[in-house]
Amino acid sequence: GSAADFEALVRSVELLQREAEGDGKGHSALLRALGECVFIHLSRLLLAHEPAAVARSERSEDVRLFLQFCDLVEAHFRDHLTLSEYAGRLSVTEARLNDICRRMADLPSKEIVHERLLQEARRLLRFSAVPVSEISYQLGFADPAYFSRFFTKRTGTPPSQFRLAGQV
Repeated sequence: GSAADFEALVRSVELLQREAEGDGKGHSALLRALGECVFIHLSRLLLAHEPAAVARSERSEDVRLFLQFCDLVEAHFRDHLTLSEYAGRLSVTEARLNDICRRMADLPSKEIVHERLLQEARRLLRFSAVPVSEISYQLGFADPAYFSRFFTKRTGTPPSQFRLAGQV
């Protein structure tokens, strides 16, 4: 394992240092051979740790992409961008974006967009006196009836009832 490779690396370096100070028979050949031993043990150690490093860098890349996606959603949830438009702006495929969102937030990318729309809809319904139809337009819906169906399907309550319940 790694511990044995590390010990072998240390021993090889010590032998290499000792040989570098001497000049016995076969000196240059032994220096080359010990140098190769050092590199072999070093590469074994690096290879043993590489998968974790690769996984770590992939994870940090996924976190970065997820945060960029969240920023894009925040900036554009009213624009009703398609998932391919979001993915395109992030230079990833829809499938990769969806996979990242499922791993980071336990939700598909589409649900993250819908949740942001719902969050804003709830806020506007609860804290403004603007008519439901106007809220639907503010949220980028072309049709108030479609907004009402969207909201009702996801919350179980029509927007007007949600607003009344919040005023109690």
